[in-house]
Amino acid sequence: MSFMFPFHSPTLPPMSSTPIPAGTAIGPASPLPETPALFGHNTHTERRFWEFFTAHIRNPNTRLAYLAAVRRFAAWCGHRGLTIEQVEPVVIAAYIEQPTGALAPASVK
Repeated sequence: MSFMFPFHSPTLPPMSSTPIPAGTAIGPASPLPETPALFGHNTHTERRFWEFFTAHIRNPNTRLAYLAAVRRFAAWCGHRGLTIEQVEPVVIAAYIEQPTGALAPASVK
């Protein structure tokens, strides 16, 4: 199975018709986005992850900002050994309420 990622960025070329096989790891030199590990452990979860960003967020700047925020959350979960099945409202609340220091509260939420 492959997914289409219509991400547009001032620093990246348009990618509206680039198919990517599910589970493909994309290196840092590649212009294509990589699925955070938290959401890439099965095809269904990965597909739902990208559907959210492609179908529900139309503004490219908002899309990139949300993607960066979700990547921070996924890294936080990964650092704690959490899987997507363990992410519940209390886990999200713990992430939001932690002292971040580097980010404004609005950036975390």
